[in-house]
Amino acid sequence: MGEITACLLASTFNNYVLPYLVHIHSRHLKWEAFKSNHNKNYTSEEEHDYRMRNFFKKLDYIETHNDLHAKGQVKHTLNINKFADHTKEEVHDKYCGYKRGDLDKLEIKKVPYTLGSTNELPTNFDLRDYDYVTPVRDQGSCGACWAFSAMSALECLLMKERGSVNHLSEQWLIDCSDMNCSGGWMASAYDFMMSKEAVVEDKSYPYTAAEAETCHNFSNNVNTSITGVCMIEPYNEAMLMHAVYTKGCICVALNGSPDDFHHYESGVYTNYKDCDPNTMTHAATLCGFGTTQDGVKYWLLKNSWGTDWGEEGYVRVGRENNTCGITTAPSCPLIS
Repeated sequence: MGEITACLLASTFNNYVLPYLVHIHSRHLKWEAFKSNHNKNYTSEEEHDYRMRNFFKKLDYIETHNDLHAKGQVKHTLNINKFADHTKEEVHDKYCGYKRGDLDKLEIKKVPYTLGSTNELPTNFDLRDYDYVTPVRDQGSCGACWAFSAMSALECLLMKERGSVNHLSEQWLIDCSDMNCSGGWMASAYDFMMSKEAVVEDKSYPYTAAEAETCHNFSNNVNTSITGVCMIEPYNEAMLMHAVYTKGCICVALNGSPDDFHHYESGVYTNYKDCDPNTMTHAATLCGFGTTQDGVKYWLLKNSWGTDWGEEGYVRVGRENNTCGITTAPSCPLIS
């Protein structure tokens, strides 16, 4: 009887307890690796435990999602990144800062985009192939996505028109306009640049990922002037494709709040259910479009969450059904 009991206990341990212990140990190894990889330091044991609980919730969520991807049920994969110890609400509050204002109150000239022939449009188009797109930046925990979108599109236009450009200053916009780390929008950024008759380089006004109490002295060291903003008709996919093909990078607003957008790793993001196209919380830069080998149409967006996010800082978002609101409010700068 004792031998039978011992065998049953050994079987239970090997089949149930040991795999569970291995699973728990594996999760804690991932937690330790996450803290090391992202230089996470917490001020108290309470905060450490709170962040650890968030991490394990995100880990379960990501593993479940990637299982669905392996079964062919979703088009994109997720990964553990710097946001893994944050709640969805915390990421939204710190990193999503698109706040659209009243366009009629801006003095800048608004020029409607005119659609030309779409017969010339290729199936796949990527402005990076022409060296028009400047490197991906990291806005840090400052809701200045609007400034990065505005400057990235302007840099792209200058590269396309003149062949070279130095990195432009997002910090100048944050400190010196009436917008800041709490939010803003791209058309208002161009209106500010036009009013100051200035465009400032990052080397003259470097990025700090925080708001200064006052606007520092700066030099207008870019020989260009903002003359207007080109407004692309909302919800017009063909016009937006034509605009990025002929004009260059386009400023876009989108819903950047879903958990799986925060943890996007690769593939085409097609979360039609959670990414409400009527909720604009984030800003990015449209750099191209394409169709995958299995026929999934997408927009190519440059984000401002660093190169360790997504596909080296980029995300492909489904091009149909106005996924995440990409076609809702596109615009681009006009220069002299």
